[in-house]
Amino acid sequence: MTLVNKDALRKLIMAVGAGTIPPHDLDAFIPALGLNTTSGDAHMAYRGSLDAALRAHEVLAPDCGYHIYSSPSRDYWIATVFRPEGGTFREWVASSGNNPARALLLADLKYVKAAAPDQTGAV
Repeated sequence: MTLVNKDALRKLIMAVGAGTIPPHDLDAFIPALGLNTTSGDAHMAYRGSLDAALRAHEVLAPDCGYHIYSSPSRDYWIATVFRPEGGTFREWVASSGNNPARALLLADLKYVKAAAPDQTGAV
């Protein structure tokens, strides 16, 4: 997996989750983090495109499955990213967002943060 700047990724995850990052700023953040996905897909996923979120998922977490579901009692979506281990899937991360695409983007970014080595060599 590509080396990433985990501190910058943590800040991006917080901003995307809070909905406080202007979507066009993803165009600058994604390549700067060392992530191998098009910033356009991340931008469109942030804005709600599930097709773009699925394309970004294939790049950010290609070895993982996912589930996306809505909370029955609240107005938000939950995405969970799974990784195959020994014939079963192990849950890596779960995330919520105000639309299914953003929830999946957040879960994928959290997966990258958990799984990738840091640029400094720390995990």
